[in-house]
Amino acid sequence: MQSTAVPNLQAVMPDPVAAVAVASFTKCVVKVDGSAWCWGSGGGGELGDGRAMDSGVPVAVSSLSTGVVSLLADDSGMFALKDDGSVWGWGVATGAMRGGPTQPPGSLVPVPIVRSDGSPLTGIRQIDGQGLETCALGRDGRISCWGDVSPQLLGVDHAIDVDAGDSSAAIVEIAVSDGSVCRLDTRGAVACAGRNINGELGDDSADPYRPTMGPVAGLPGRALHITAGLGHHCALVEDLTLWCWGWNDVSQLGLGDTTDRSHPARVTFQAR
Repeated sequence: MQSTAVPNLQAVMPDPVAAVAVASFTKCVVKVDGSAWCWGSGGGGELGDGRAMDSGVPVAVSSLSTGVVSLLADDSGMFALKDDGSVWGWGVATGAMRGGPTQPPGSLVPVPIVRSDGSPLTGIRQIDGQGLETCALGRDGRISCWGDVSPQLLGVDHAIDVDAGDSSAAIVEIAVSDGSVCRLDTRGAVACAGRNINGELGDDSADPYRPTMGPVAGLPGRALHITAGLGHHCALVEDLTLWCWGWNDVSQLGLGDTTDRSHPARVTFQAR
């Protein structure tokens, strides 16, 4: 494919776009009619059209012509959440499978994400992922993950439940870093589980891994929103301040240094 320094009009969709997902070399969108389209690198099936080929223009993703709500791109592949609560995946599957134990490690077309018994993942309201881990939040508050979800379960090829810990409030959002996942509930409380090599759990603990979610320490108030990058998490708090914790080797926490944080630290904004 030929590189370009300006947007290529060939990639303009004929209808308005409702959502977009960006991988390293592949782009996918959801049109307002609920159909999914992809373009770019497709040698590993990333375009989902049944071919292992690149495309310089958008091509329709097979079997996803309607009902797609959102898309997610991570190192495990491309994923689509449909309005019926099902999750579908396609493309190169590094550390995760697209369709369960009987499926090959990748797929040229979308296949449903399944649980260990082969039943499709259903009732999902949000999907999120980073690196080689992908997770889904169910409408019932159940959190399920697949891929590189723990040191003991590398490359899990089906969705397994994460222990959400003790919470009397409904879970409204999840944020996934590579190997760890945090949740936000209706009280504004944040809790995390998984890898803790760089302080990803945000509770000053020294355990390298924790399977059960525990509260993040030191946020100054109710969190409104959480997000994640590789090895780190951030929370937007009700006073509209931003707090981050975890891996900070290239100053990704925005704190003016390269020191990891095992508890939330406030990001400050300075005019140059």
